[in-house]
Amino acid sequence: PAPPEGTADFKLYDAKRRDTITHEIYPICQCPTIKHFNDAPSSCEINKFDDMMAFMGSEWRRRGTEFRLVVAVDPNFELFERAWRVAEHIESRKLGIDIKVKLPDARVLKDRKVVKKTSQDQ
Repeated sequence: PAPPEGTADFKLYDAKRRDTITHEIYPICQCPTIKHFNDAPSSCEINKFDDMMAFMGSEWRRRGTEFRLVVAVDPNFELFERAWRVAEHIESRKLGIDIKVKLPDARVLKDRKVVKKTSQDQ
């Protein structure tokens, strides 16, 4: 359930349910399959990303096809605050799955002070 509108909790909830580019609310699948959310953690489909990476990695090897994880990083690096994302990354590394990171642009690294200054930058 959504927090009460007009609260800080609602503002955070609303931001997380929207696409960060278009700001549209993510649609919920209308098929008849039962949806399991965070209120049912053992059945929740949202926290299974590390399991999915393990499955996809094993399928990739079995079929002898190429597979990689592409990580599209948001400008505020909020992606890395999500436990499922970290679990997905760790599982990919454990399985030897190639990871490609895509940033909005190179300035994001400098803005976040991720890039070390070299003698040329000083």
